[in-house]
Amino acid sequence: GVIFSPEDQILAHKFMPKYIQFIKQIELTKGMEEAKRLDGIVLLNYKPMLVDKDIPEIIKAIQRNKIKVIALTGGYTGPTAGIKSREDLRVETLKNFDIDFSPSFLIPIIRFDSIIKKDSNSPVPLYKNGVLFASRHSKGVVLKNFLEKVEFKPKKLVHIDNSIKKIKEVEKFAHEAGIDYLGIHYTKIHEKPSQEFNQPLADKKFEILVERNLWISDEVAQCIISDGFTVEKCS
Repeated sequence: GVIFSPEDQILAHKFMPKYIQFIKQIELTKGMEEAKRLDGIVLLNYKPMLVDKDIPEIIKAIQRNKIKVIALTGGYTGPTAGIKSREDLRVETLKNFDIDFSPSFLIPIIRFDSIIKKDSNSPVPLYKNGVLFASRHSKGVVLKNFLEKVEFKPKKLVHIDNSIKKIKEVEKFAHEAGIDYLGIHYTKIHEKPSQEFNQPLADKKFEILVERNLWISDEVAQCIISDGFTVEKCS
């Protein structure tokens, strides 16, 4: 929601509860493994778009000024149905937008197993290729552990996030660590003109997903609905 977001309406932040509801319905009717498998197909095949086309150049400008910049995401790590590594998928998506955060800390993968509670199956937070994955743990806690591990204490921390909750998490850490902090609530993702939810469009996408193991774009789904063509003809 800060660098990129899905083009699909059903995957937009405001409509995500509808998507989750669909996956839960699949879980109820066909089981958890099938729900995970279909969710993995979506994760692998949705088309991302930049929230702002100037973001890649802004990041490069920061890097040219010798300022350390990393990505801090709440996203999960590890495998899921059909996906070997969610962290590699995220890094590859950034690379496709010509974004590379790795130069700031040229270090191998860092795992933060100590953050995970005993007997928990929660994915491990980790750092890889310039991206710090919190795996739904507190971003403040994960960032604290990372900076301690790399032995780096910034004079000032600028944190850009589309979640006030996450900004507060990092602010708490910065305050306790004595780091000057600026949290920026980035809301551009919410500035698009409000659209009514297109239920027939979502129904068609889910129908194709279940029947053919394909996640089609909104454009292809609309073509099938409007013109009665096949997926192949509309693609």
